[in-house]
This record gives sequence, C-alpha cells and structure tokens, in this order.
Amino acid sequence: KFRAVNVGRTSVTVSAGGKTQTHSIVVLPPLNNIALNKPVYVSSEENGGTVRRHLNDGDYSTRWGSQHSDPQWAYIDLQDEYLLNEIKLFWEAAYSSQYRVEVSNDGQTWTTIYTETSGSGGVISIPIDGVGRYIRVYGTARGTQYGHSLYELEAYGVLTDPTPVLSGIDIQPMPNVLKQGTTQQF
Repeated sequence: KFRAVNVGRTSVTVSAGGKTQTHSIVVLPPLNNIALNKPVYVSSEENGGTVRRHLNDGDYSTRWGSQHSDPQWAYIDLQDEYLLNEIKLFWEAAYSSQYRVEVSNDGQTWTTIYTETSGSGGVISIPIDGVGRYIRVYGTARGTQYGHSLYELEAYGVLTDPTPVLSGIDIQPMPNVLKQGTTQQF
C-alpha cells in the first residue's frame, strides 16, 4: 500500500516478480470545507444576531438560531453537485436532539442520508455517503426549550465531475507475470 505524505507530483516504484516499474502520480491536499460562505436558507431566525449567514461563515463565535419551535431547518446551496463524504455540526447549547441530514439536487426533493434520534449537542462529525447540490439539517425535536442553533455547518466532498481525480492508491501484486517490453495499466 502507498501512503501519501506530501502534496504534489511524485513517483511510485513497484517491484513484483523480478520486474520494476515507476509510475508518476499527483497527491492532492486534504479536502476543504465546501459549504464555507455559500448561500444559506433557513426556516426561521431567532433574532437579528442569529441570522442564517452565520451558519457557514467560518466564525465559531457566531451562530444561526431558529425560533423556539419544531420543526426547523437550514440548508446550504453548494452551487455545484458534490459527492459528500462528511459533515460537521457545531451545536450551540440550544441543539437538536432529533434531526436528519438530507441532500437534494433541486432544493425541493430531499433524500435522508443520516438520522439522529438522541443527539446531545457538541461538535459532531458525521461520515456520510450522498450526492447533491444542497445539504440540509432538518431538526424535528429541540434538546432544550430554545430553538435549534448551530455555530457552524461544514461539508466535505468532491465535485461529481466525470473527470477522475487520483486521491489515493492501493498497489497490489499483479496476478500475471509482466513480459519485458509490454505495458500494464493501473
């Protein structure tokens, strides 16, 4: 197996059956928060200090807070379709004890990709597997008497562009013997 340590172009040398091949690869940097400063839509705002733009402004001292009722939701338009692999929720003391994470390609029809039935707030990192342009947190029950409130919602993933991107490599011995002068594709 190959473990990428440095970002950039590098080469990997593979030896098997007495033969050696060198391959050039590109190691990509860690994924960035794709939700940062993208358009936000919410069901309600508690007051002028807890407005929607605070949901993904990158400032962990500001927050979005909803009215004190259920259900409440907030979604972010990622402005392109992504294959999502993780979200992070930074709950304020007024958290959702029951909520869903949903994705959509049109902002109208939603698919649930994660459900929480006994949340306790704090910072939650959720591995997910979904494709969409929009990502929504839909709170169905508050954990306190106050509203649903998040300091930040972060999303991580890659564009669903059909152009393949090498993000890791797993080299296994080939089941056949390579003959001198032939080419083997990975």
